[in-house]
Amino acid sequence: MEQVTNQGAYNIFATYLRQAEGIAEWRRQEAAMGLEQHLAQYSIERRQRMAMDPRASHDVLEVLARDKNEYVRRSVARNRSTPPEILAMLAEDMADEVRVSAATNKLAPPEILAMLAEDENSYVRRYVARNESTPLEILAMLAKDKDIDVRRYVATNESAPPEILSMLAEDEDSVVRQYTAMNKSAPPEILAMLAEDKNSVVRRCSVTSLCRWIGTNYEIC
Repeated sequence: MEQVTNQGAYNIFATYLRQAEGIAEWRRQEAAMGLEQHLAQYSIERRQRMAMDPRASHDVLEVLARDKNEYVRRSVARNRSTPPEILAMLAEDMADEVRVSAATNKLAPPEILAMLAEDENSYVRRYVARNESTPLEILAMLAKDKDIDVRRYVATNESAPPEILSMLAEDEDSVVRQYTAMNKSAPPEILAMLAEDKNSVVRRCSVTSLCRWIGTNYEIC
């Protein structure tokens, strides 16, 4: 009898809890709708400033991330205080420039950068390649991208490790090799290899970088 009573009490408590959660969610949605209407009264410029404010609350950023104006959403995507769940939503935005802005965010979580690294628009992938916070495994993937400009952006990324720069030093595109030679993180052995490149610009840039390594003020690139 006691077991049945306890079970009944548990069911009542569970029902009450579900109802309480439902009421809390309804109130949250109601508050969000009120906040959305409130923010809609502001000018686009003011909403942009609020979207860029690192002190902006989660609720404000969530509403502004759904703003009709693309520039406001771009500002939320660039804001380093934007929570991951909101940034994930912006990483799937219909506007390419919003996804680009998310790709430039240096505090974007690895899983979001990984998603953007597979974006169908190469313009988005370029900015993931340029982001110094992009994980090495994603940079390695982008270093093999079919789009030349994506590989060029990886070559300029000073977070790229020697193994990735070594791969780019043998890229078929001379500009990729040139940017690799100009990368301040390129080690001497890669620069020495590029100093013998068939392209004269690549050779000049690698010699300049080698001189920088040994502390000589010599610039011909």
